[in-house]
Amino acid sequence: MPFGFEGFDSGFSGFDVDVEEIEVKRTRKFTRIWEWSPGGSTTFHVIHKDVVYFPAMDSYFYAVNLKTRRLLWKYRSNGPNGSPPSNVYKNMVCFSCFQGNIYCLDIRNGKEIWSFRTGDKLYSRPEICDDVVYFGSKTGYLYALNVFDGSLLWRFKTGGEIASGPCVYKEKVMVGSFDGYFYCLDRKEGKELWRFKTGGEIFMDFPATVHNGVVYVTSHDSYLYAVDVETGKEIWRFRTGKFGNNTCAVVMGDSLVTGSRDGYVYCLTMDGKEIWRFRAKEMLIGISIINNRVYFGSEDGNLYCLGRNGKEVWRYHFGKGGSYDAPSLYNGMLIACSMDCHLYILNPDTGEEIWRFATSMKTPSVGPPPHEQFEIVIKKESPKEEVSQEKYSSKNVEEVNLSDYHLTSEYSTTSEYRQKSDYDVNLVIFEGIMEDEVWTSDLKDLSPQTSMLG
Repeated sequence: MPFGFEGFDSGFSGFDVDVEEIEVKRTRKFTRIWEWSPGGSTTFHVIHKDVVYFPAMDSYFYAVNLKTRRLLWKYRSNGPNGSPPSNVYKNMVCFSCFQGNIYCLDIRNGKEIWSFRTGDKLYSRPEICDDVVYFGSKTGYLYALNVFDGSLLWRFKTGGEIASGPCVYKEKVMVGSFDGYFYCLDRKEGKELWRFKTGGEIFMDFPATVHNGVVYVTSHDSYLYAVDVETGKEIWRFRTGKFGNNTCAVVMGDSLVTGSRDGYVYCLTMDGKEIWRFRAKEMLIGISIINNRVYFGSEDGNLYCLGRNGKEVWRYHFGKGGSYDAPSLYNGMLIACSMDCHLYILNPDTGEEIWRFATSMKTPSVGPPPHEQFEIVIKKESPKEEVSQEKYSSKNVEEVNLSDYHLTSEYSTTSEYRQKSDYDVNLVIFEGIMEDEVWTSDLKDLSPQTSMLG
């Protein structure tokens, strides 16, 4: 079977090999988030009243009125801006810049109130609570600043880089680090209360979800963990694919929805049992639950809408780069940022485009391949043999690319909705690479009582 390895830093260009001879191995640390080029791509947004605020990799931070569809102002930072902005707090909004600065702007005019410089790159989403802004840095520190003047209140050193957004819960602030630990601190003094160890880097763009005394943590060891928020003890864990997780879990009624870097969206019971799964072609980050529907963008170029049972309702094709954003609803419109240099406004029921706003550059940002810290290796040698076409004819095998997961499986999810697009998807599972066995689900339908926005 011919395989291409363009998405993996393996040195292989393509050859015939049996499935059981292939193994995916992690070869180095995750660094992709720090290595994106400048461009017009926009990643995440926040809405306050009638205005959407969003950073872009063209070094600008934008404020656009959603009613008038006009630019109110834009602020130029000292470099690309790719991380999610804070929520608006007392007419202020904060955002991190890759070059190491965090900025606080007046939302009424876009003027800088203050900026604070760390000693290395920044990606962490700022979290504001009770006049304090919390954020992490590649330096490994979690910082707490006075939100009015940017003065340092305290900082806490972890054992690795911090790119995750901090989570504030009651008197605690929690954050994941590239050292594999999820830290819980007293948010007033920055003293450690507990830490929870995972098997890989922790990198969640959005703050971890806390629900009914449980905090949900994803890690690049490919697990979703449920952790007691008071003690830091593990309650349960759920295994996904083999390429890591950095998608936050969100609550949908009496269930959880999360994703993974291999393109799967999972719906779980609150005790970690799988209800259903859906496969996109590439990794995803932001998930929103709106009116009992699941919305998320993917690096495959699409924004998806799923029903509460995991069936696809519609998809909208952005273009190159796709979207990492968690879509939100404003006045009956769906708002999402895209790596193709636009903010999009769509119909949430049909996926039809209403209008879009372009950033200052038409060239998208470019990053390393999504799974570059992994490589394909051969587990054993075997004699080379001629493989006849008839050997695979009954399985309808097609040429695939492991970095894209174009594979064949008996498991699939189909959609009753079809949209004209140059993109087509096969939903697949790769035994031996994606999982040790084929995943199945006992439940066929989900009927949550309520839903909340992720």
